[in-house]
Amino acid sequence: MTDPNPPLVSSWQIAGIFSALLFAVCIGLVAFVKHEHRQAEQAVAQQKAAAASQVAAKEMEKAAAISAMAQEKTATETAVKSTEAEKMALATRLAATEREKAAVEKTESEANARLSSLKRDQEKLSQASLSIFKVPAGCRAVAGTSAEPYTRSGWAREVIHEVTGIELVYVPAGDFTMGSPTTEAGRGNDETPHQVTISKGFYLGKTEVTQGQWTKLMRTGLKDQVRLALKDDTVYYWGSKKCTFRELKGCQADADSAELIGNEAPDLPMYYVSWDDSLAFCQQGGGGLRLPTEAEWEYACRALSGTALCSGDMAILGKMNAPALDRVAWYGGNSSVGYEGKGWDTADWTEKQYPGGNAGPRRVGTKQANAWGLYDMHGNVWELCQDWYGDYPINTVTDPSGPITGVYRVSRGGSWNRDAGGCRTAYRSWYVPGIRYINMGFRVALAPAVR
Repeated sequence: MTDPNPPLVSSWQIAGIFSALLFAVCIGLVAFVKHEHRQAEQAVAQQKAAAASQVAAKEMEKAAAISAMAQEKTATETAVKSTEAEKMALATRLAATEREKAAVEKTESEANARLSSLKRDQEKLSQASLSIFKVPAGCRAVAGTSAEPYTRSGWAREVIHEVTGIELVYVPAGDFTMGSPTTEAGRGNDETPHQVTISKGFYLGKTEVTQGQWTKLMRTGLKDQVRLALKDDTVYYWGSKKCTFRELKGCQADADSAELIGNEAPDLPMYYVSWDDSLAFCQQGGGGLRLPTEAEWEYACRALSGTALCSGDMAILGKMNAPALDRVAWYGGNSSVGYEGKGWDTADWTEKQYPGGNAGPRRVGTKQANAWGLYDMHGNVWELCQDWYGDYPINTVTDPSGPITGVYRVSRGGSWNRDAGGCRTAYRSWYVPGIRYINMGFRVALAPAVR
């Protein structure tokens, strides 16, 4: 029986259509795959080309870097070679310099050796010349002395006066300013500065004349001098008081002289000596002994210094208080320090550096000497000079000896009971020729003459 609604397409037709469609899809898919493959191959090819290009660029950079490094290496090697050449040249110059230095050092060493030899020869000649010297008549040379080294005069530096045993020191000729500047503390109005020439060298006692030297020559002692003072009827000025010595002391002419003296010893300075007594001593000793002139005394005291003391400047802190004096002087401020035995009480002395205690003249030569070897030029006892006291000249003078006549004789140096200002180098004091007192002594001088 025939289907009244037969299908429009048969099954085999559907199968054919489906197969055709499937085939077409397969063909399309294959074509798509091929197309994608070609696309992928092209991308890979492009990537390979890009990579190859990059590799080529890297190779070029590498080649450029290698070339630059080669150039730098070449330049460095060239610089190194140049530096080595410079180093060798420098080493050569250094070696030459060392040779020159060695030559200079050798020459210098030879020159120094020659100079040392010349100095030794000069010293030998100098010592030989100093070992030959002249000695004044009436004197002998001190053991171990030499010729005076200051002016090469040929005189012995230190001698001993045969008769008295006094040791004297040579003082060379020279120029100096006598007096004091207006600014010097403790200055007196009679210390006008003026130029003085000492034209000839002379000898001056190394210390003040001692009690031992006095007794050896004069055959008298300290008590004998006091007895002369007690028997002296002359009226003197003692500061503001006018009277005899015994009236000053409140005793009679026959009073015990031992009560009016301090210690007695051979190495203590002689005191209670008048100007007349000191002149008699020099005359008795002979051999050219005399008192120094005032100019000689100050010149010798200064020993070329221009200061208040031979040792330098001096600050005065009180009437009897100047510490600078401690090194060179026994004065009112320190003469009681370490003092033992008979003496004078200093309890009422005002403005004293070391207050209280007994005091008196001290052993000579125990303080520092000046530059010419003279001791006690400041303090201990006053030292009498040849001159009459008078005003100084204002002009330059040579070998002055003071006024022709006068009333008072000059004394210098200060003393163990004197204030600080009175112990200055330039300070001037004066006494009538016959007066004797507890602080008055002297030092001798001698003008050399060949025996």
